[in-house]
Amino acid sequence: MLSSPTATEGLLTWCEAHGLSHGPITVRLLREVAPRPLDEECRGELRPEAGEAVIYRLVVLKRGDLVLAEADNWFRPRLLSPAMVAALETTDIPFSGVIEPLRPVRRTFGVSFDTPRLTAGFAFEHRAVLVGEDGRPIAVVRERFRADLLAPAAG
Repeated sequence: MLSSPTATEGLLTWCEAHGLSHGPITVRLLREVAPRPLDEECRGELRPEAGEAVIYRLVVLKRGDLVLAEADNWFRPRLLSPAMVAALETTDIPFSGVIEPLRPVRRTFGVSFDTPRLTAGFAFEHRAVLVGEDGRPIAVVRERFRADLLAPAAG
């Protein structure tokens, strides 16, 4: 999963290979949540300028009725078009789909198992920075993958 260019693509490949649920990976934007703070490690990867706005987005990724992951996204809206920002703030389109025209590259900077940051039901956490074609960090993501992904498929 972690070697895929996007979480959505990695989850679909994993689910297909392991017989987990059916259909496409869907994203649900959680609109009524308080923004989680951007920790120092993520801030260092995102590198916002002093006073620059950073927008928070929380989504749940599912396949069918099976919840697969939660993802925190912090992004720099000034590096995106107004249409991209609006889509990220108001739609369930995956982050990678919205920013695809920027040809981002995803670079992992952390993978953790059994950390205090993980709540019950999650198996591991992945942290990555998305860098635009121009070399500037666009966003950081903190993805928490459900333990159900590692369970054998019922059959």
